[in-house]
Amino acid sequence: MRLTLAFPLGFQSLGVEQVWLVHRLDKVTSGLLILALNPTSASYFGELYGGEKADRVYLHAYQLDFYYHSQPISVRVLPSGQFWQKQNDQ
Repeated sequence: MRLTLAFPLGFQSLGVEQVWLVHRLDKVTSGLLILALNPTSASYFGELYGGEKADRVYLHAYQLDFYYHSQPISVRVLPSGQFWQKQNDQ
C-alpha cells in the first residue's frame, strides 16, 4: 500500500518521496504507524506484524522534550541486549 501522507508528514524535507504503510498498532495506540521506505522492507515487516511471528512489547517513555526541528534529526535505534536504545550520530 502506498502511503500518500508522506508530504503532510514532512518526509519530503528528509528527501523521502514515498513511504509504505507496514502496520497500525493496536487500538490503544491509535495514530501510531509503522512505515517503510521501500516495498521490500514493507513486505517483510508486514508479514511479521500481520501474523504471529512478532511479539509486541510496549515501552513507555516519559520526560522527553519534543520540539520542532527545521533540520533532520540524526538518531539511530539500535539493538542493545533485550531492548533498543537510541544512538545520536556524531
